[in-house]
Amino acid sequence: MRSTLFFYKKFLIGICVLCPGIKATAQENSNTALGNRFAKYQRSVLTEKIFIHTDKTFYLAGDVIWFKIYCTAGLQNEKSRISSVSYVELLNKDQKPVMQAKVSIDKGTGNGYFSLPSSLPSGNYMIRGYTNWMKNFSPDFYYHLPITIVNTFANQSLPPVFHREALDFQFFPEGGNLVAGLRSRIGFKAVNEFGEAVNCSGIIVNEKADTIVRFETAHAGMGSFIFTPDKLHSYYAVLLLYDSVIRKELPEISSKGYVMSLSADSSNLEITVHATADFENLPVTLFAGTGQIIKEVVNGQIVHGETSFKISREKLDDGISHLTLFNAQHLPVCERLYFKCPITTMKIDVKMNQNSYGIRQRIDVDVTSLYASQIVEANLSMSVFLIDSLQSIPDQNIVTYLMLTSDLKGKIESPEYYLNAGNPGVAQATDNLMLTQGWRRFNWKTVLENEKEPVLSYLPEIEGHIVSGRIIDKHSGLPAKSVTGYISSPGKQFEMNSAVSNAGGFIRFGLKNLYSNNELILQTNYQSSDDHYRIDLISPYSDKYAELKLRDLAVDKAWKIPLSQRHLSTQVENSFNIDNRHRFYPLANSAAYPFYGLPDKYYLLDDYTRFTTMEEVMREYVINVRIRKESDKFHFKVINALFGTYFQDDPLILIDGVPVIDADKIMALDPLKIKSIGVVSHRYYLGPLTLDGIVTFRTYEGDLAGYQLDSNAVVVQYEGLEQLREFYSPKYDSPESVRSRIPDYRNVLAWSPDISTSSDGKKHLTFYTSDIPGKFALMIQGISSHGKPGRSLVNFEVLK
Repeated sequence: MRSTLFFYKKFLIGICVLCPGIKATAQENSNTALGNRFAKYQRSVLTEKIFIHTDKTFYLAGDVIWFKIYCTAGLQNEKSRISSVSYVELLNKDQKPVMQAKVSIDKGTGNGYFSLPSSLPSGNYMIRGYTNWMKNFSPDFYYHLPITIVNTFANQSLPPVFHREALDFQFFPEGGNLVAGLRSRIGFKAVNEFGEAVNCSGIIVNEKADTIVRFETAHAGMGSFIFTPDKLHSYYAVLLLYDSVIRKELPEISSKGYVMSLSADSSNLEITVHATADFENLPVTLFAGTGQIIKEVVNGQIVHGETSFKISREKLDDGISHLTLFNAQHLPVCERLYFKCPITTMKIDVKMNQNSYGIRQRIDVDVTSLYASQIVEANLSMSVFLIDSLQSIPDQNIVTYLMLTSDLKGKIESPEYYLNAGNPGVAQATDNLMLTQGWRRFNWKTVLENEKEPVLSYLPEIEGHIVSGRIIDKHSGLPAKSVTGYISSPGKQFEMNSAVSNAGGFIRFGLKNLYSNNELILQTNYQSSDDHYRIDLISPYSDKYAELKLRDLAVDKAWKIPLSQRHLSTQVENSFNIDNRHRFYPLANSAAYPFYGLPDKYYLLDDYTRFTTMEEVMREYVINVRIRKESDKFHFKVINALFGTYFQDDPLILIDGVPVIDADKIMALDPLKIKSIGVVSHRYYLGPLTLDGIVTFRTYEGDLAGYQLDSNAVVVQYEGLEQLREFYSPKYDSPESVRSRIPDYRNVLAWSPDISTSSDGKKHLTFYTSDIPGKFALMIQGISSHGKPGRSLVNFEVLK
């Protein structure tokens, strides 16, 4: 047997020596293994994106910010099925939240609002949005939208005294490496402390002060130049920024390594790799992928210091692709980003019945959604707003965000510029952007080092909001594991759930229909009735922030008249239409039944003769619950409807959705305050609990009717999901309404957050002008049922 194994071992060695094809096969197998690992990572960390469409971007204190949320997942930007809740925050310039909202998402969309308090200070603010799942990744990929808010009740400050802004200048060698003796393209970018482009020029000089290369910025403070470092020299850059001369060190120059360069035409990408002599005749592999999907894998070999690859543009999807070079050990050594501008996006055809209108006149709009000239169904949102010196056309839209800026870190100025690929200079500017601001949503180190599924801290909220907390031992102050906790939102339509704390004491409760401002009751140790533990709630909002800075607001003198007009408009609307502006839609998603469904037995106590004690009520009427006293304490036993015998353990007892630990407290209640009793006469599984039935008591008002909570219960006020609010837009559809003396000073004529085109791709919309003349913009944007974003803008005028 031993000699036979020795023979096969020698045979296999001989095959490897005599057959060079084995090497290629090994390379392919290794590529497959790397691809499989990447695919596994991609499945585990599916990308989710949030885009927020607001009605405008300039507001006064006292206004309402209306917004629509689009939540997409995966490369194709399909409507996300991962999250049912989104988090939207209004941050001040110090990145402190001044307003926060939890917004329900249904089939990838949702809408909400911020009602700005009249005390809010003037300033530049940031709206940011994300989901619980997105909190597992960098806050750089949360959605960010800068807006301006002016408080016209306060004195407006003059523009601040000029101060020299902090400047940042960085070099970015193409592929990531600067190697002695290898010709490289180097991208560069100059920005101020607010991420805004700064124009500059400079030179690269050696230690002898000889000028080697001259360079200057092109579009948006970016540019590039060609440079071949010599290992016998040292180099630095001399920059001319504003009126200052600054010395800047170049990136480290390696003595050996790889560099890569990319060139593109209308059909193909050509990637050229150069390497030092240390890597002669060694294999390399190029991975090309869009988003988190590998699109092409190509093998090569370094011969005479170089190799090249050609990839068809058709194999890459629209948007940002990453081109990664792996060495013979399958370690990433170079990377380059490439942007494929979408040739076709969803077209939203908007037809208005006129180009100009009078005041209080009806406007009819016909919308058609198409992709590649084919009708598509789409979900859209529309805002119609006044354009003046305060409010311009927003710089950001759903097309530029999903196709470009959502996969880049930092501020991208004028993103729509990069989607006009046919215009002169755009191709070079886009390439410079990929060189200097490329930032992927993953890094290869994470992919390669994780053999197992990555550990993620935040769960996706697939079926509703997750309330998180931590159970603490009151005596030691330490987190407590394996402790059962209970959460209740009492009321006529209550929510209740239970969970068990993990090793770190963390506990998560799922609540599907938690809306508006709720009182939450948290308890532990239902069975043992002790008070050793407490539950501390954890804020669901992210405590991590992107490195984005906002300027102090400088109020322009030219704003004086339009600000006065806006101030009057806001006050008139808040005075004359206060009731109309505070209408809410009913909570259509509220559960018709509690978590256990319909009880097996239901007793409406007003149908019976009223007794004076709960003990009499339970013994006389509730026939499927037996009342017993053990050690002078009451216990309930529910009959098992399946077998006709009583369960051995006590049931879960609820009053208006709150677990009752001590049955004696139920028996001490005034029965005249109890409206009904329901009994679940079968075993029920609630989270980690196995319940021998449920007995639930409901009061008339859902307010516990004087029931005294147990000492270990914690009561907190908790803001649930935001209730949908109706945008007020009056109708002037009769002569009487047109002649109405009630002023109409709306500068936002229409806000429609949930427009769905039908199977023929069409939708008809109507709204009315106000008493304000001027130029208006109709912006409509959204996403098709197949994940194709689109946006349309139409201008019109309202005349006196």
